[in-house]
Amino acid sequence: MVINALEDIHHRTISGPGSKEVQATKRLHFLLFMALLVIWLTFLVLFILIKMSTPFWIESQILPFHVAWPFHLHDPRKHPIAHAIIFVTQSTTMLYFLIWLGIVENFCVSIFFELTSALRVLCIELRNLQELCQGDENRLIIELHRLTKFHQQIILLSDRCNNIFNMAFIMQMLVNFLLVSLSLFEVLAARKDPQVAAEYLVVMLMTLGHLSFWSKFGDMFSEESEQVALAAYEAYDPTVGSKNIHRHFLFFIQRVQKPLFMSANPFPPFSLANYMFILKQCYSILTILANTLD
Repeated sequence: MVINALEDIHHRTISGPGSKEVQATKRLHFLLFMALLVIWLTFLVLFILIKMSTPFWIESQILPFHVAWPFHLHDPRKHPIAHAIIFVTQSTTMLYFLIWLGIVENFCVSIFFELTSALRVLCIELRNLQELCQGDENRLIIELHRLTKFHQQIILLSDRCNNIFNMAFIMQMLVNFLLVSLSLFEVLAARKDPQVAAEYLVVMLMTLGHLSFWSKFGDMFSEESEQVALAAYEAYDPTVGSKNIHRHFLFFIQRVQKPLFMSANPFPPFSLANYMFILKQCYSILTILANTLD
């Protein structure tokens, strides 16, 4: 239902003064996200290749992941066939799960990015509403009804997506927070070993970058929903239309005052403000650990 609705919104065309701007906005959003997707998958594949090739250029590591099997099956000198099977199993499993994880995450983010694009289109249409209608009261009420239904559709899709991805969002918040906290602890515990500390520092930076990725898209979604309120206020002209149109405008303006969020109940929504709060909490944990270890 969500995909079909987003497909209809993407192919939705408008006529009037804002049509070219709407087309340019849709094209830009599509190209930006496709470029981001290509960059994401490129780094993901590079990470997988580096992880798979690690045993070939680090003598102390014989498998992509450090494991100890019974009867020393992981030892290539004692059990070369078993070692080869374990190596292939780890590599294919990592390849499968990481690629699908990247696809699913970008699939989720792309849905909210499409909703963000729809909100931007709604803003453009609202700002060009009076120019489109040219004082025609009948056309104004028709267009206003259409835009109100369009906004309501975006709200319903947003609520539906938050319900669908609620557990995934909760896991993202918990896993990212735990990874950052554990990485900070490992960096402090291994501060006398620069190589180990650098490895966990990279993991921490990757985790923070991943969380900032989600927070940025959530922030864009909320910010664009707030811009709809400003666009609706700009579209309202008290000198044009009857009392019925004015009441409809006031109802619409009041309705769009409530921003939309990409949220994981009961946790706070994904936004840059909440992201900064997590960074402050991590810094507090780092300070406590540093004082404890010292």
